[in-house]
Amino acid sequence: MKKAITIATLAVVTTFSLVAAAGQWTSSWGTITKLESYGDDTHIAGLDLSDNPGNCSDITWGKVDYTASPEKKEGLARILTAAFLAGRQVKVKMYNTCQNGSPKIYGVQVQ
Repeated sequence: MKKAITIATLAVVTTFSLVAAAGQWTSSWGTITKLESYGDDTHIAGLDLSDNPGNCSDITWGKVDYTASPEKKEGLARILTAAFLAGRQVKVKMYNTCQNGSPKIYGVQVQ
């Protein structure tokens, strides 16, 4: 019983992240203020994306990489949605390219 409680506690307090490869985190933790989902396309707003490695024209929204595998997109969408609903702070990893003018997200870390 004590071992199960310890494992559960570690799972709750551990920072969770889902990333595919090395990349650049946004400069600070932030809270998602808007989340829009279009099937398997997820868009988030409210984060400071001014780091903008792709020099994208619209840094209001970050968009989950459309070209990622279905499993990767689903995983990112679930984590981002859970963080949004719980009001948790997140950091994202962005490619140095844009997706329809916005930063392309391929990783997330939840605090």
